Amino acid sequence: MSSRVPKYAVLVLLFSASSACEATNVSGAAPSKLSASAPAPVALAFEPSALRPEFLFDRPCTPALPFGTRIIIVVTGSELSLRSIRFGFTDRFGVNALPRVIAIPGADPMRTPLSLIPTTLPIPIPGVAPLPSTSPIPIPGQSQFPFFLAFDCGIAPDGVLVVSVDLNGPRGGMTSEIRARIGD
Repeated sequence: MSSRVPKYAVLVLLFSASSACEATNVSGAAPSKLSASAPAPVALAFEPSALRPEFLFDRPCTPALPFGTRIIIVVTGSELSLRSIRFGFTDRFGVNALPRVIAIPGADPMRTPLSLIPTTLPIPIPGVAPLPSTSPIPIPGQSQFPFFLAFDCGIAPDGVLVVSVDLNGPRGGMTSEIRARIGD
């Protein structure tokens, strides 16, 4: 016995299904849950717009002196919490480096004297920002995180900095990334 479906039956089923879909879309009811499940918009930026190297003369070395740069990470969004900020750098010669990330103290991080920024940490994790809390930090609209990124000997003071920010939102975790140029 054959279980063959006539060709016109398939066409009738397809037409019925498409009519039913059109009928549900024509109704005047707006999908209320669709807007609630949309991802929260996130804006990730940095200041200043031009990152300049500051040379650290605490020890002589070649071929390149140790340097650092100041950066303020700006996270804007709603219903977000910050899990982590990570930094990576590739200099103009293609050398990859992870900086020592130090929170800049004081009210004006761009003008805090270099001598007041601690260059040593108890147990630094290269490339990872020290956040004030081990639990996720709520982002109330806009938050700024000022850091000094210190690089050791042998890294050229110009290249591309990659900043990755891990966030929790209403729909789970997400990672945003930006790139910044250091030097000329």
